Amino acid sequence: MSGGVQGTAVSAPSRMEVIGDMGAFADRVLAEIGRARRRVDIECFIVRADRLGGALARALTAAAARGVRCRLLYDPLGCRTTRRSYFTALAERGVEVRRFGWVGALLLGRLLNRPAARNHARVIVVDDSAYTGGHAWGDEWWPTARGGRGWHDVCCGVEGAIVEDFATLFEQHWSQSNAAHPIGDYLGESRDGLRLVSDAPVKESVILGRYLDAIAAARRRVWLANAYFFPPPSLRGALVKARARGVDVKIVVPGISDVPIVQYAAEAHYRRWMAAGLEI
Repeated sequence: MSGGVQGTAVSAPSRMEVIGDMGAFADRVLAEIGRARRRVDIECFIVRADRLGGALARALTAAAARGVRCRLLYDPLGCRTTRRSYFTALAERGVEVRRFGWVGALLLGRLLNRPAARNHARVIVVDDSAYTGGHAWGDEWWPTARGGRGWHDVCCGVEGAIVEDFATLFEQHWSQSNAAHPIGDYLGESRDGLRLVSDAPVKESVILGRYLDAIAAARRRVWLANAYFFPPPSLRGALVKARARGVDVKIVVPGISDVPIVQYAAEAHYRRWMAAGLEI
């Protein structure tokens, strides 16, 4: 793994901060890239060649110009409308750029009954800080007051020893981006009550398992905010059981979805789910 943490950061307590303002999140990450001295690793499903994507490109190229190792890992399906020249220009200016597989693998995988995994992760590592969440680098996430579309997602920033878990996860995805079987689960160590968990598109989801454990242990509340809420039977059953034992179960979903078919499918079940006690 390149770019190990220097100084006292390795042994520093791990802490997490929740960031719900997308403009503040982008400003913070871009500012940290502007101060970076050792490494900037960014992995994202969607990177656009628009204002926000342009701001990212300028920050990365400026960091690379002053000797910082900068890497960008993107998914070609999520970036299918992004001009190839955007990534080419970054590479020409010293940023290491990789795509996670290729879009044609989706069709080939279907023909062979082995669908190709997509990389939907969001991992950001800048020196001794790391971030993850729903944010992506496109004007959809830019505040409407700045000319964006004002999409809302929740992100978090971490500091301390857990940053190296994010760095390890990025290295795993970076090295697997061209592999035949490209992506696997990742379960970091428990660090001061925090643990980084990343799952692969397999039947036994490690993240789903963590949700089920947490919901089963809940005694007061289970509050979920999810952009594409259409739970599998195991999760739906766990939520209903939690409500039956007196747990406050609240679920926030978008009023308008960018994937309407998921929203319509879920809405067809709302009445039944609410009859079981779920508050949506």
